[in-house]
Formats: sequence, C-alpha cells, structure tokens
Amino acid sequence: SRRLRVSATTSNRKGMSWKERAAASRTSAGVWNWGRGALDTGLTKEKRKQEILRAGWGGPPPAPPPDRLNALLSPTGSSRPSSPGSLTPSSSAPMLMTAAVTDGAFDDIGSLSPSEAMMRRTTSGRRRAWWHPDIADSHLPARSALTTPSTSSRSLAQSSSAPALERTILPSLQPNSGRSPQAAEFGRLSAGTLERWSSPYRPPRATAVGMPPTPAGRGGEPPLPVIVGANMVPWRGRGAATRGNLDSPMRQYLHACDQSGVVPSLMPFVTGHSSKLRAEHQMLSDSDLGVIIDMMKTISIEEVNLDGNMAVSEKVFVQFMETLMASPASSCLSILNLRNCPRVGQCMCMCSSTKWCGCEPKGSCRLRCPMSAIVKSLADTTHGLYSLRKLDLCHVPLSAKHHFALCRAIGDHTSLDTVLLADTGMGIRGGASNDGLTRQCILEIFKNSLLQHLDLSWNCFGSEVFEALGAAIVASQNVRRLEVAHCSTSTVSGAATSPVVGLLEAFAGGCPLKALDISSNHLDYHGALVIEDSLALCGGLAELVVSGNPLGVIGLRCLFRLLCTSRSQIAKLRCDDCASGLMDAPNEGQTAVMSFSRTCPDGRYELDLAKPYHRALLRMLYKTCDSFGIKADGAFRDIKATPAYSLSTKGPEGVYAVPTSGRVSFAFSTQDAMANIAKDLDERDFSEFTRKRLELSRVRPDTDKILPLLVYFRGTRANPKYQIAFLDALAKDFGLTYPQVRQLCEDRSVTVDVLMRILPCVEGGRPAQTLAIQLLPTPGDAVRTFRRLTSWDTFNVDNPTGHYRLDLGQASNFAVAERLKMVDAWEAYIGRQSGRFDTSERGDHCRARNVTYRNTSMDSPSFAEWSLPEIDLLELDYASMRRPPESARALDARAFDAMLSLLQGGHVSETQRVLALRMVSPRVFLTSLQLRQLLCLFQEGPSRSECVAIFHDQVVDRHNTKAFRAVCNGALDTACLSQRLGAVGYFPFMQPEQASFSFELRRYDQRLALHILRQLAEKEGPANLVGAKLKMQDGSTNAMAGGVPKTWGEKLGNIPTSGVLEVAYECAPEKRDIKARRDLAEKFDYWSPADDGQLDVTWWTFIAHVPQDVVLFAESLSGPSSGPLAAFEARSGDDAGALKFAAFEEAFGDKHGGLSFKDIFKFLDAGGEGSVGAKQIGALEDVWQESKQCIRDFVDFVTRSFGGAMEEAWCAVATEGADEIKGSAWPAVLQRLGFFGAPMPAFRWAAGAGGTSITREDFCRLGQFRSESAHTAEVAE
Repeated sequence: SRRLRVSATTSNRKGMSWKERAAASRTSAGVWNWGRGALDTGLTKEKRKQEILRAGWGGPPPAPPPDRLNALLSPTGSSRPSSPGSLTPSSSAPMLMTAAVTDGAFDDIGSLSPSEAMMRRTTSGRRRAWWHPDIADSHLPARSALTTPSTSSRSLAQSSSAPALERTILPSLQPNSGRSPQAAEFGRLSAGTLERWSSPYRPPRATAVGMPPTPAGRGGEPPLPVIVGANMVPWRGRGAATRGNLDSPMRQYLHACDQSGVVPSLMPFVTGHSSKLRAEHQMLSDSDLGVIIDMMKTISIEEVNLDGNMAVSEKVFVQFMETLMASPASSCLSILNLRNCPRVGQCMCMCSSTKWCGCEPKGSCRLRCPMSAIVKSLADTTHGLYSLRKLDLCHVPLSAKHHFALCRAIGDHTSLDTVLLADTGMGIRGGASNDGLTRQCILEIFKNSLLQHLDLSWNCFGSEVFEALGAAIVASQNVRRLEVAHCSTSTVSGAATSPVVGLLEAFAGGCPLKALDISSNHLDYHGALVIEDSLALCGGLAELVVSGNPLGVIGLRCLFRLLCTSRSQIAKLRCDDCASGLMDAPNEGQTAVMSFSRTCPDGRYELDLAKPYHRALLRMLYKTCDSFGIKADGAFRDIKATPAYSLSTKGPEGVYAVPTSGRVSFAFSTQDAMANIAKDLDERDFSEFTRKRLELSRVRPDTDKILPLLVYFRGTRANPKYQIAFLDALAKDFGLTYPQVRQLCEDRSVTVDVLMRILPCVEGGRPAQTLAIQLLPTPGDAVRTFRRLTSWDTFNVDNPTGHYRLDLGQASNFAVAERLKMVDAWEAYIGRQSGRFDTSERGDHCRARNVTYRNTSMDSPSFAEWSLPEIDLLELDYASMRRPPESARALDARAFDAMLSLLQGGHVSETQRVLALRMVSPRVFLTSLQLRQLLCLFQEGPSRSECVAIFHDQVVDRHNTKAFRAVCNGALDTACLSQRLGAVGYFPFMQPEQASFSFELRRYDQRLALHILRQLAEKEGPANLVGAKLKMQDGSTNAMAGGVPKTWGEKLGNIPTSGVLEVAYECAPEKRDIKARRDLAEKFDYWSPADDGQLDVTWWTFIAHVPQDVVLFAESLSGPSSGPLAAFEARSGDDAGALKFAAFEEAFGDKHGGLSFKDIFKFLDAGGEGSVGAKQIGALEDVWQESKQCIRDFVDFVTRSFGGAMEEAWCAVATEGADEIKGSAWPAVLQRLGFFGAPMPAFRWAAGAGGTSITREDFCRLGQFRSESAHTAEVAE
C-alpha cells in the first residue's frame, strides 16, 4: 500500500484557519493549491506530472490513461475532457474517497471487508484515497470539493462544500436512479454525517491522487456545475451552533467530533433518540469513544453496550468509567456490557500514551485500570453504579486481584441480579489451578441475595470449586439460570468422572434452577447417571444443555429417563454432539463394567463410594426398591463392606444419604417383587409374567414427555449417526406405544433403522408389533429388518430352553437377554416357594448354563447375580424347569404327519426349520416316538441337539424318553445334550440301563447327578455301577476297586469337588425298581405322572451298545408282526423255556451259522445261570423293538415323501436306474433323501441274513412296516 505524502504540519491543524492550513500545505508540499482548489501552475506540465507521481505513488506506478492524466494536469480545472479520447458520461470511472488512516493500519487489508477497511479510525491525520466503482464520473463534483484537506476524517459530506455536494450528488443517487444498492444507500446519507455501509467490492491496493473533471451528464443532460466556495463545516460556520452555544448533548458531540476530526455517528444515543448507548461490534476507536465521553457528562444513561469493540485502549476505558460513575450518567444505568473488550482488564500508565511508560523512579507512574474503576463504581453506593442490574464482562481476561475484588463488589451490590463472567480467566494462575482463591470468589458472589443469572463458562474449575458452587446455589435458592460450560479442568484420574459432578451431586435434594448449561465438561455415561440421579428432584428445571459431552448411548438413555420421570419439568433438552462415547474396559478379574439398567437391575455390585458414579449407582438402586415396592433389606443381600456399612435411609428431602468413602459389595435382587406379580398368575405362564414385569420397570413417556424426544429426533435428520444413537438409547428401558412408533417412522428413510431397534419396545404384544411392521415401506425392507431381528423374533418366552448367542450391542439381542434374566428370576422364585430341589449348574436356582462373555467362561458371578453389559458377545444355554401340565395331550397323528411333511418337503435349511419349531413349540406337545421321528429329519450336530432341547420339556411321556434318546445316542449328541440341559435335567431316571456317565465333580449339578445314581444303585444293587474310575486333577487315575462309595449316595457333601468320574449303569430286567426310579424323578425332575398306577413303560435298548451278532440274531428271528420270543417258543418245543448252551446252539445254529453263539448266549445269560429261557429272551425283544422302530421311521419318511408309493421311492433312491443298492452306499442314499435316522436296520431286514445288497423287490417289502399312524392318502394330498 502507498500513502499520500502530506506534510506533518497538516495533521496538527486544530488551531489554524483554513487559509493558514492551505498556506502551510502549499509551503511544505508545493503541489496542492488548497485555496483555489486547483493545481499549482507555477511548474511546467512535465514537472507537475513527475511531482504528482512522486507525491502520490511513491514510486513508478502503472501508467494512468493519458486522457485522465491530462485532465488531472489541466491548469484550468475544466470539467470537460481535454481530448476526444477522454472519458464519456457513460464510463464507469471510480470515485475517489479519502480516508484518514494511521501508519500500518491497512497492512492487513486483504483480510478485511471493504466496509471494515473504509471504517478504520485514525488520530494521525494522514489520508489514503480509495476507489469506489458504483459512482460514475458523471456524478462527481469538481475536485476542489473532494480533495480539500479540511474535510473531516472520512466524510465527503462534512466538507465546507457539503450543501453544494447535497445539491449536486445526492439527487442523482436516489433509490430510483438506477444505481447499485450501495450507491443508493450513499445517496440517502445526511449532509452532515456519513453512515457506515459495506460493499462487496474489494478496493484495489493502489492509491489514486486526483479526480478528473466532471464530464457531461448522463443521457445528454447538462454537466454538473463546479462546486466552489469556502470549505465550511455546517456547525462551525454561519447560522450554525457556535462554540459558546453547546446547549444540547448532540451539539456537544458534534463539536467534539469537529475538534477531534472524528466522523459523527448516527447511533440513536448520540442523536438524542435513546438513552441507551448500544455500540456493539461498531469497531470504535479511542477517538470515537472519546467524543461520546464528552456528551455523557450531562445526560442519564440506562444501558451501555460496547460488545466487541476491541480497539479501545485502557486509557479511554478509564476515562469512560470515571465519566460513567459521575451523576447523572450513573443515576439510572441498569446494564453494563463490556463483553469482548479485552483491554478492560489491563492497566495503563496515565502519564504516557503507551502501556509501558518507563517512568523513573520505578513505580512512580500513575497506573490506572478500567477494572479498578468498575469495581469502585460497583462498591460506591452513593455515586457509583448502584442501580446496575446486569454486568457482562465475558471474554475479558482479569488478574487474580481483580477477580476477588470484583466478586466481593458483586456480592455487596444491592440491585445486581445478572452476572456474566465467562472466559475471564477465573481458576487458572500461571498454568496451574487455583481452586482455593476461586472458591473464595464464588462464596463472595453468592453473598448477593438478588443474583438470578450467573455465567461462569470457559473458566477452569476443579471439584472443590464445583462443590462450593453447588452448595451456594442450594443455599441461596434465588439463582434461576446457571451456565458453567467448558469449565472442567480434566477428568479425575481413575474415576473417569468430570469434576462438574460435584456441582450436580449438590442438587440431589432439589435446586432452584430453571436453566442449567453444563456443555463440554468431559461428561461421559458416568456423569450422565449422576445427572439422572441428582436432577430427578429438581422439579423447576425447564432447560438442560449438555451438548459437547461424550455421553454415548448409555449417557443419552440416562438423560431420556430423567426427561420422562413424573417430577421432571424439562421442556428443552439440548444434547448436540453427545452421540460419541466409549464404554470403559472391565478391570482385571471382572467380566463386565457395572452399568445401571432400569428393567433388569439385578446383579452383583462392587462399589467404591469415593467415586461419584458409584454413589449415584447406589442411590439409583435404592430408588429402584421404591419403584418396585420392596424393602431395601430384602433387595440388598450378602453385603460386604470396608468399613462396615449399614443400609441408608431416605432423608427429609427424599434423598438417600450415601457415604463418600469406603468400599462395599453386595448382590441386588428384586425377587421380593415377585410376590405382587405372582398373584393370580399361573407359574407356567412366562409371557404374562414378563409383561407384568416390564410394566413394573419400563419408562413410558406420556404425551408431554414424548414431544421433546420427537423434537430432538427430528433435529438429528441431517446426521444419521445421532439418529442411530437416539434410537439405541430409546431401545432399552423404554416402552412405546404404536402411535409413538408411527411418529418416529414418519420419515420413510429411517423406518428400517427405527423398527430394527424399537420393535422390541412396542407394547401391546404381537398385535401392536404387527401393526408397527406394516410401517415398513417395501418387502425388501421387511426382509432386512427381520434378518436383524432373528434372535428376538424367534425367541419364545413360554419355552425359553435352548442355546443363545447374543450380541448385546444390538437392541433386539439385548431384549432377549433381559427376558431370559427375568424368566430365570421367576423360575428361581417358583423353585424356592415350592421347595423344589435345586438342580442348577451352580446350586443357585439359576437355569442359565455354560455362560460365556467375550468368549470367556464366566465362573463368577453367576448369571443371576450378573448385571447385563451393554456390548460384546454373550453365549449361554438355558434349561427351563417348566414341565407339561397334567392336562397336556400330544399332537394327534394326522396333524403331526402334516407338520413333518411340511418340514421335510421344503427347501429350507435346518437352522430355519429349528427356528420355526421354536416359535410354535409352546403349543405343541409330543410323545417320545413323535420326537424320535422329528429328530430323523436333522443331522447329528447342533440342529438336532437344539431340536431335542426345544421339545425336551414338551414330551408328555417322560418315562419313555429313551425312545428318542436312541436316535441321538452318539457321543457328540449325548455329551452336548448333557451339558446343555444339565446332568440332572438330561438324567435317564426311568431307563438308565446302558447309559455311560462322565461326571465333572467341580460342578454342582454333576455331583448331584452322581448322588442320584448312587442312590438308585443302592436300591437296585451296587454292582450295577460298572467300570468306575476317577481321574484326578494331577492326571492320575483311581480305579476305585471298591466301587463308588456308599456315602456319596447318603449325602451330597461327601462327594469330592475335583476330578472326573466315569461310570456306566447296567441292570437286569428282573432287578428294576420302578417305584424308586419314579420317586427320584418326581423329586429331582419336577415330574409327576398323571396316574398313580403302574407306568406304561416301553423298554428300549441302544443297539449301538449291543454286540453286532446279538442284533443280527434278533433281527433274523423277527418279522413285521412277530418278535424273537415267538420264534424262541416255536423252536424250544415242549421245554420249559430254559436251554443250556448246547441245546440253544442246536436249536438256532442251523440257520445262523455265521454268528458267534457264545457271545449271544453270554449276552442273554447276564445273571450267569448257565441257561436261557423266555425271560432272558426278553432282552432280544428290546433289541428287536429298537430295530423295528428304525425300519418304521424310514418307511414312514418314505410314505410322507412319496405318498406310500414304494416303487416311486425306489426310483428316487436308485440312481441312474440301478437294479440294486450296495450296503456301503445305503447310508449316503438315505441322507440324500433327507433321512438321518439309523439306516442299517432297514437294509439288513430287506437284504436278509448275510445279504450285501437289496433290489427293487426287497425295497418294496419294507412297506410291510408302515406305521398305523401314517395316513398315506391324506399326506399325499
């Protein structure tokens, strides 16, 4: 930037007349002729040109247009161009405007808007010329009127030719003159003042030095006349106010502006239209404010607002405050706003114009500070600001001494009710916290009994200051609005809680606040729970702002619960930028981080009462007791504390007094609330129980409460991340109605996200949820939604037995886990109330088994004493003790066959078929044989085990369970089912023969199963326990030659708690004690048969445990309608039925020469009597019973698949028209058809003794085994 070089003598011209100033200018510069308004003609044209370039540009500038330069150099000052090529009336040559600037004031011009650049103030008197393009040369007066140095600092209208300027320029710049808005606005300015206006045009950096003569008018109009005459200021010339006639404040102001060279302002305050000095963001300079000070000495002022005037120096602020204190200026001042005026808090030496004066000796300078004047004015009750009601010093850095003095003055003030001290540096001194002094400042402020609004944002406070602030607010009961945003120093190490929780805890008993702003204070979900606990009793709180805190989903849920409480009056909740937040990692030895769940608070807690979050958690548990209607001494169990801890009682304010130190651990349980729920409720009705339980604990927002939530949700449409966080927060602990969900789904683009999370919360059961599903826009959206909701949609609370793998981060999976905990608590309550023997895995009546969290086995605590975490993977097995009622009837044959036909006919995966069976399982009761046929449709593995688990408690003839156990008797299925259903739950009470056991003695339920087995062996014979051996933890093996100790059956505690015992049970038919087995089943399996007579037990044998020769011998003696006993009686003749080995071999060896009759005879002669009769042959009947059932299972499968047409079935079985099927290929053929039962019994019977293949005729003969329950025609249809 270049500056117009003018002699320094022209800048100090206050006491000179215009003639003297012109002469001085002429003498010093030799260029301008100020008196005549024309260039000095004493120089030649060429030298004048060089002098202008030197004085104006300071170096070689870009060459101006020749015509314009010639016009500038014209000695006559003619208003017409000097040559035909000069400017025309239609040209848009810019207008020259002069602005007074200081040295270096425009170094940053590139970063300023044109209006800011043009409005820069000065005290040096130097000028810079700026071009403005919106006014053409045709509207310009002669240069004598525009370039006279007697004009004021920035205004053309303030020159001596202002009246002429008004007559010539202003009429042509009316709004309808076709000019730009900026030019039109300029035309509306008063002749005495120039209003600030801005233009989108950024002026060039170069500086012009002259103006061309006025060309001809536009559109053929005559040219404007040259403005001549004396350069007079209106209020200093003839007919204006003289120096002795300054009777009004406005004239005083104008006189001061003239004396100081300041452009007058059109503020209503200086024009006399208002008693409120509102100059916010006006970029006032010292001169601007100085001239206002002169007029303040004689008027009363109601308000002072200097917000954003950062250029005013300390010296002027001191003068301003001293003037303001004087009467009448301070008589009625009620608002003082010095926001964003940083120099108010700095000191200035009044004997120098600089801040650092260098007065000697050191300390002799007269240091003054605007803040000291403010403090003095607040403390002076006679001549000070005794009527002030609002003080705003935000963003004004203050020193420590000023903080305390100011706060003391505020506390002693008699009318001040609004104090805004944001970002004043309170709390930090030299980079370190100073909580002690800050605490004293807070206490001083609250000595003011009228204080209602306090803003302390952007300062730096610790816990001590926040606690003192909270206590002061509660004690005063007057403050209605508090703002402490961005005030927390840091998060306390190890506590993961912001210091601001000290303030919140003070409000636990209630507070007078109506608005609270705690934005950006490092509050996470720990702090959110403190907010929920502490502000629950603040019934007057209407506005809460917590934006900028990393609350996360858990923290948002706490705020939403607070919003929906009955006592809450919060109508405006702002939580912007709060969706992000992380859960803490669990400490070593813990399986999860403790968090509060309103719907499922049961669990074990270990609390450090020195942490605010743990104290809030303890108080929330006390409040849960109140909401559930139970006593605290029944809910808090197994309390361990250091030091000793006794249960808290509720104080008069409704707050539970909790210690602030010590550690306490306990188990929290709401089982005492079950007594109220259990009234008139069937113990088997799990769905009704969960409905009542959720009704007791869920938060249900009514119309007044849902509106703020909906407003917040709609406000997050632009940010999907916030929408998802909102829905995840609302998906737990809340119960919503269908109309409320419909409002959330009003935007079709988010309907899928809403229902994926909110559908489990919809109250009203399946009907309301079905209505909600209809809100999905397209079938594709429905598919995506149900894929996400698979765990919840297929969960059946009336039959919860099964395996669960749940991602707790998904709301639907978390809902399933919650309901499992509720049902588990219900079953534990029923078990204790009815006196049932505890058969759980750990001996705690918990039905959940094999619980793993984060793929780690959860040994402690148990599932019943574990609070559900919010994230990560939970995997468990649930084994309900729910049994079929006495009135239960198995599915009839027709319906069962239809169901099997549907299952085996569709191209659906095994997993989907299992899920479908789970959904209908509570309404389906089966017999053991029906379950067996169902299992033949599933391969050995997880699907088959899950099917057994689903229907294990739906079997009506539990004494015949060995019928379906024979299908899943593989090592994999047996071990899996015993682990999932429990060693006692899957124990074969009625038919333990051929069972092999492996008891892991560290588990309670497996020790109990061994205890039961030993009791049974005591009744039927200890020798029935075969092959017992104990594997110790060190790897050694105890052969247990003496057998299983008798004491293990007498008392459960006698069994060791380590090692693995392997044993098998064998019992001859004649030694079975049916009554003992039935008694054990009733005691430990919770099963009572419908009748008291002899049970109709169908005895089965696991053919996999029988020697192969015995199986072949039994099958060779049998047919579709006859068994081994009939064949034995036919061949033994008139013998009494007892055959020695030789007679036995002679009777049957002729047709079974390939079999080992020694092994067969040994199997039949289990008692070692040396002979085999009809009673021993009964063992073969059991073998044949199993083989015949295997054949019948296959034939029934073929009947359902092919309508009973064995010929058609053969075409499907025999590949590529083969005439026979080999035995080695037979299992694969059946599996290809979808049959997974035992394949070989059917092949052996069809192929005959010793046969290795079957033909079409052999296959068709299997139709003789068709079950009477298979309805061929109906199934085919």
